[in-house]
Amino acid sequence: MRLAGVVLLLLVPLLAADAVVSARGRFMGIFWASERDSKVEHIAGHRRQWAWMGVVWVAMLAVATAGISAFGVLLSRSGEGILASIALGLFIPGVVSMLAAVFVLFGSVGVAAQARRDAGTTPGWLEPMWAAANWAEVSYIVLSSLAYVVFGIAMVRAVFPATWAAWASVAIGAVSVIGMVVVPARVGFPQLPLLVPIVLGVALITS
Repeated sequence: MRLAGVVLLLLVPLLAADAVVSARGRFMGIFWASERDSKVEHIAGHRRQWAWMGVVWVAMLAVATAGISAFGVLLSRSGEGILASIALGLFIPGVVSMLAAVFVLFGSVGVAAQARRDAGTTPGWLEPMWAAANWAEVSYIVLSSLAYVVFGIAMVRAVFPATWAAWASVAIGAVSVIGMVVVPARVGFPQLPLLVPIVLGVALITS
């Protein structure tokens, strides 16, 4: 149980690394709210930071998947196998969707950015690929957030010692889904669902 908690808490330094790289590359709120061509031009001048952001995201998703899968096994052993299976059935496809978005955004977009710098125009194939990546990101946020809500319910039913963590999972998952509707720009929302694994990590270590 504590090992799973330690794995989940690895997300803390990874989120910090993501924040540092974002700040150095100036990939903050203004960047995400800018026009597509402005984004591509900015990325062309910060290719190294953009690539490192992709690496950090892959690491965060790998850590979250390992820790959450282990947590699902613990819940199954506590008699909540059905809810744990439902939660993992939502979570895993969400992670796969986000991985697809990461590879598109931090791979092909980087190539397009260099092409724009060399040729002066943004490749026509970028628009549909960026749109597909955005939808994949939306799928990740919705599916993982719903998974955390189900995990929270399972924790309550299993009489998990850290009840606060169960309700925190439900609350953060619900806020993430609602945020998709309230804030169309979704600035900062991909990181929000990752707070739940950190909460669960603390609960597993301290309970």
